[in-house]
Amino acid sequence: MSVQEKLRNILTGVETEMKGKKYVAITGFSGVGKTVLLTLLNHALDSSFFDRYPDIKGHVASGRPILETWENSLLDGEFPKRTQLSTREDIVIEMSGKGLTSATRHIHLPDISGEDFKTMCIEDIDDEERLLQVLEMAKIKGKPHGVMSYVPLSNMYLILLDCSKISEWEKLAIRHVQFLTTIRAFKNIINQTPSSDKINTPIGIILTKSDNLPDPDVTASEIVHTHMKRFSNALESIHTNPEKIKFFKVYIDVERD
Repeated sequence: MSVQEKLRNILTGVETEMKGKKYVAITGFSGVGKTVLLTLLNHALDSSFFDRYPDIKGHVASGRPILETWENSLLDGEFPKRTQLSTREDIVIEMSGKGLTSATRHIHLPDISGEDFKTMCIEDIDDEERLLQVLEMAKIKGKPHGVMSYVPLSNMYLILLDCSKISEWEKLAIRHVQFLTTIRAFKNIINQTPSSDKINTPIGIILTKSDNLPDPDVTASEIVHTHMKRFSNALESIHTNPEKIKFFKVYIDVERD
């Protein structure tokens, strides 16, 4: 079976499984803060979202022990341990109530190590082979595709940048540009681009550990353009709509080191 035939067969299964669902790919190198972001998201749901929308009820249907471990670490003034390579924690939050268009909604928060980002940046193979590797990575038992299959078809991408390593950003820019061009190639292969050189999927750039920045008043977009100019230019060049590219700064009030 050729690469193209195998790819087509796997994509058909993935698209069928994802039909009617929406996915957000949260990506970045290992240690950038993806696990912390998931912990904060869960805390925000508990501490403010459900208070604001009392008709909606929610609970953690799967993964509560690991969520509690992460949150307790933060409350103790420590960051959660890095997610180990080749491991995956699956968090499922179940929501129901009058405020939802369907009876029950599920928020799946798979915590995967930085392998997803590294795999997207593989060089020296063509786009179809790279897409096949991503779809087959860490295959799920009984399925022809793996845990990263949602990444090429995601409805939004959040790319995390570690402000504690801002001096290295320019050197890391080439990897982040590769990630963007890979997403563009994947969207083109699965016919989700308006043209072969542009994408229109929303992209968020999140600056984590931004308390490390010397000037807290500089906007996130200015910081990226100054310290990662190649990446900033690539964002503008591959996207159809600059309004769909948003920049954010995130930090937790902790005493570092």
